[in-house]
Amino acid sequence: MDILVVKMSALGDVIQALPVIPALREGFPGCRIHWLVEEAAHEVVRCHPGVDEVMVSRRSTWPRQLSRPKNWPRAMSELRALVAELRRPYDIAIDLQGLVKSGIWMGLTRARRKIGFRQARERINRLFLTEAVGGISGELHAVDRYLQLVASLGCPRVREPDFGLRPPQEATRRIKGLLASAGYSGDEPMAVLAPAARWESKRWTEAGFARLGDLMAESLGLQVVLVGGWADRPLLNRISEKMRRRALNLVG
Repeated sequence: MDILVVKMSALGDVIQALPVIPALREGFPGCRIHWLVEEAAHEVVRCHPGVDEVMVSRRSTWPRQLSRPKNWPRAMSELRALVAELRRPYDIAIDLQGLVKSGIWMGLTRARRKIGFRQARERINRLFLTEAVGGISGELHAVDRYLQLVASLGCPRVREPDFGLRPPQEATRRIKGLLASAGYSGDEPMAVLAPAARWESKRWTEAGFARLGDLMAESLGLQVVLVGGWADRPLLNRISEKMRRRALNLVG
């Protein structure tokens, strides 16, 4: 059995969808799982040993390439290759995104069953499905919503989500090097905080993160590590300055 999972962005949302992989493997032993994802999150999906193939939509790159005629052949070649891959006769395609952009890709597949949420974030998404599953509350945590959707296919209900990430050795060595250069001794347990989010409405307060970091350091004896992209540097610096205990700042 061949299964396509469509969860394209953003990075945190893709990570929250990873527990569907072991659930699908338990529900459909011997299945092959393909995952369609955008560029920003594809390396995370590749770190999951339960994913057989990762297909990448370069949605952010193609418009820039198409703005210059000399890049048209490459962009069109990549797009045609991706569409050809999606046209495989999948047994099941699962849309965990619930948006128009994911629905369009679902529409391009030749899957016999195209599964998604009845209460999708963008209602037009349902036009691209063969089965819209209802009864899944939007108030649930994202991990639970995704697991309930695959449970509707007969997969076991999961109590303890397994994210299953297995970073490559080179990435592990690089992280250890970054921690050492930031002053981490390697002896004490750590807690990693990623305070940034793309949408302001999804961000907790800077003071809240600072208090949480101090609480984990003082009550649990954890070394707090702040992580984020280069654009998050001002935010992480402000949180670090508000903390009483020293946090390691690995921004970028």
